[in-house]
Amino acid sequence: DVPIEFKEADDRLVITQGGKPLAEYMKSGDDRTPRPYFRHVHAPTGQQATINNPPAEGEPDDHHAFHVGLFQAFGRLGGQDTWRLKDRVAFAGYEVTPLGGLGEASFAVRNRYTKGTAANGETYCTEIARYTILARPHGTLILWESEFLPHGQVLEFGDQEEMGLALRVNAPMNVSSNARNQSGKVGRILNSRGDLNERGVRTPKQSVWCDYSGWVDGKFIGITLMSNPRNLRQPWWHARDYGLLVCNPFARQDLGGGKKSLLRVYPGQRFFIRYGILIHSSEDEKSVDLDAAYQDYVTVSGARLRELPNLR
Repeated sequence: DVPIEFKEADDRLVITQGGKPLAEYMKSGDDRTPRPYFRHVHAPTGQQATINNPPAEGEPDDHHAFHVGLFQAFGRLGGQDTWRLKDRVAFAGYEVTPLGGLGEASFAVRNRYTKGTAANGETYCTEIARYTILARPHGTLILWESEFLPHGQVLEFGDQEEMGLALRVNAPMNVSSNARNQSGKVGRILNSRGDLNERGVRTPKQSVWCDYSGWVDGKFIGITLMSNPRNLRQPWWHARDYGLLVCNPFARQDLGGGKKSLLRVYPGQRFFIRYGILIHSSEDEKSVDLDAAYQDYVTVSGARLRELPNLR
């Protein structure tokens, strides 16, 4: 196993794997994006898998401040909106100090969800976000668990397509062709049902994982978002051929076409949501077994994540 290591900076936590860049965890975001996110996520072979931030010359700059890499955001969190950056999510310290190691590393943070974007805004929720990074046979796996504790008011997770765990891939990986991809090949969105691209994936069908992959510097690389079996429900997928993918268990009406969803978390209760993120690299589209990778995630997460219900 290669070492996974952390280097602390004022505004970010730099993560390397085998001495190569893996990602930068932006603790409170940046000047344009006032929420935390993983910036410049790299595949195990070194190619960048998420969008350049800021975009390089010639790359798309649509929704740039919203779609910043790998992140979690909520367009309808009661009266607040962290997706469209109307409300801040601020780093409030480490719950668990970053600890690196051979093939495994972990850290946990406390985040303050505040009304508005001012630094002194009223806190309406605390999130404890726990991250475990593992070198696995199919690639680099991130275990992500978020625990939400409301402050003095009911916390409502609403029904909207912009809710949940999201990523924006590196421009050459887009399904829609663009000038940045010099190989002449476009990307691919694939879910656990075998559906392809925005037309097949962004439907009322639920699936337990979805992958966004493409060609960068001669390697087929990608990121697979995986929903934990203990989550609220299986997710729907807000997928876009221009590079966006959102794992969304909340949008039963907006994406699924069913009865409107509204999850209420009362003061004194805690709500948990868990994901796996696989960053992979291979010689071609057929060399990575994503079903096997998902089963590996289920096994690993079942052994490592705390056995707690979604809401208690």
